[in-house]
Amino acid sequence: MSNIIDFPSSPTLSSEEGRKNLKIVILESPFESWGQAQVPDLFKNTVELKLLGYNGYYQDGFLPVDASDFVGVHHLICEENASGLIPVAGFRSVTLDACKKYHLKFPAMSLLEKKDRGTELHCESVKKIIDAATQANQTLSFGSSWTMLPRVRSTAQNGTLLKDIARAMLYSYQTENGIDAEMCVGVSMVKTDVY
Repeated sequence: MSNIIDFPSSPTLSSEEGRKNLKIVILESPFESWGQAQVPDLFKNTVELKLLGYNGYYQDGFLPVDASDFVGVHHLICEENASGLIPVAGFRSVTLDACKKYHLKFPAMSLLEKKDRGTELHCESVKKIIDAATQANQTLSFGSSWTMLPRVRSTAQNGTLLKDIARAMLYSYQTENGIDAEMCVGVSMVKTDVY
């Protein structure tokens, strides 16, 4: 785990939720940092966030967690309480280098290579981007899995606040860590295509 950042003015969620102690947490490669004190519990709570956040939106057979969750970076907005850090929103990014290191398919390709989706042109475009980044020795990352706990996404105010924080987190992380290019997908069913 690399960073826990306190909010200087303690932003709040909606009044129904009361005041919360929110923290930005960057959980880098849980597989590689598993021995650190908070990592196992925080990773478990991150998986729970994904299960609860994705429930009801996706069809049976869809798993919101895969191998890249173990080697990627989880950008989390957490509440801190007596139980520890509880993610209320977050997303994951994973670099092409991490995927190569652990012999994983780059998630953008995994999404596009599903049969009968009509994504052949998209797949070719992503392959060209991957090849160009590799040739130029650039760090390419893929961001996905944005979700919020159902209890906090229930108001537009919460959603807007958390999305604004997430945008700032991603920009800051990319800038500080030399990420040259980030690929993301938007899912119209959950309106991340207009995010």
